[in-house]
Amino acid sequence: PKPLSSPLIQTEEKILPKRIVTVVGPEFSGTSFMSTTLGMAVGALDDVGRWRENSQGNGKEWDFEDIVEQRAFSPDRTFEIQHITLPWGITSCQANATSSIVNALVPNECFRYEADPGREARVAEQNWANSNLDGMDSHLGIDAVTNQRVAEICRDQVQIDENSVNCGAKCGRGPNNGFALYPQRFSLNITSHIEFYLALGVDIKVVIMTRDPSITRKIKLEKCKEPLHALTENALAYSLTT
Repeated sequence: PKPLSSPLIQTEEKILPKRIVTVVGPEFSGTSFMSTTLGMAVGALDDVGRWRENSQGNGKEWDFEDIVEQRAFSPDRTFEIQHITLPWGITSCQANATSSIVNALVPNECFRYEADPGREARVAEQNWANSNLDGMDSHLGIDAVTNQRVAEICRDQVQIDENSVNCGAKCGRGPNNGFALYPQRFSLNITSHIEFYLALGVDIKVVIMTRDPSITRKIKLEKCKEPLHALTENALAYSLTT
């Protein structure tokens, strides 16, 4: 199938959708199933998946994806489906879980990692995962001028500014002004996430997934090498959803 849309920003477009549905829950609670089902319902995925633009260092190719990993849009970008587990991240479970709670999951264009704020988030993730990507373009194929234009749009449309009270996560400063900087692993404050988008005039709904805590705890302990950290994160996830 042809791609529904490119994830790269078109600088004259609005980056905020009219409606957002955020699917959130503890790890292994069924969030992938629910977000993918909703993605299919709004046309973000067809019955065999979707294609997304991806860079491997030698040009661009289309990477097939049959689930909503974190976000998916309807073809006209009216709907956005957000998928986030508690916690979400690219690193393993950690001790300081309670110190990594963010206020909102901002639009993808405005999302950067604090550990590598100069790179578009997906490039940073690929760079950490693959040591041979050091020479990759810093902004997933967009130049520095366009990158700063994206920052301007984030400041104007999403009110992410170094002087803002709430940027969703840590407010970027200097050359990163306009981007929200996230830890590599974080949990989401659901209440403040809703308030963040309502203040921007976006219609937002949250679907909270739950499962027998004993089941998610058992799976978590199997996946995480640090049992104490696993239990801490699991307890935090349920406290944020109740």
